[in-house]
Amino acid sequence: MMDGLQNLWERLERVIAGALGAEVSCVELRQAARLDDLVALDSVALLEFTIGVEREFSIRIENQRLNRDFMTDLPALVAYLSQLPT
Repeated sequence: MMDGLQNLWERLERVIAGALGAEVSCVELRQAARLDDLVALDSVALLEFTIGVEREFSIRIENQRLNRDFMTDLPALVAYLSQLPT
């Protein structure tokens, strides 16, 4: 299971680099409680991050989760992604 979680963090790292143009390591991601503690996020950047997550994981995030609080809460986002079928 730890390999699966490591993979999730690495994939989020790629999304952040691709969607936001920010270089953030897996270690930094795991230590941060919130994405906006690591990178500046305006509404456009948050939308790009959300689209990047949906594309990377081939999912559609439910409408009730499409909000700033959920999408920037890294532990909650990783927990959500880890529950998805593979």
